[in-house]
Amino acid sequence: MDTGSLINDMRIELLQETQKSKFKIVLGILTLLVATLWIPVRLYENNSVAIFDWIYVIIFLLNGLNLTISGLGIDFERLIGKSFIHIGEQALKIKPGVFAKEQSICWDNIDSIACKPTSISFIRNDTSSYLLKLENLEYLTAKKIKVLIYKTAKKKNITIIE
Repeated sequence: MDTGSLINDMRIELLQETQKSKFKIVLGILTLLVATLWIPVRLYENNSVAIFDWIYVIIFLLNGLNLTISGLGIDFERLIGKSFIHIGEQALKIKPGVFAKEQSICWDNIDSIACKPTSISFIRNDTSSYLLKLENLEYLTAKKIKVLIYKTAKKKNITIIE
């Protein structure tokens, strides 16, 4: 098996797996319960419901739903988008956040790579640069990304500045 091609075609998910939590589930259900009982209690006490009460109920419903979903181990960010780094043979594709735009950098357009402890800077042939921040990643994930980028850069004869 050719390990060189495996090294140069790697996708690393940047969103962390969410752990299940019974506490969050219970807290979420209690919050949902308070939200659903709020309006009937207000109607019973005052015979009217203010705008504040509706806003309060909506906020509590959303919060309770979020707590319950995250307690079940489902990450809200994973439901709405992706975040990854794809190190391929031809290009490096980066989507640093769920709402961030995916960017692609062709290896042929990279002149050099400068490495810092929490980031990697890609200097393109036209002297523009792209900064890949690794500060929010786990140490082992950041190290794995750096190693894969270094191996690919050496294979493509790209200058590495340390």
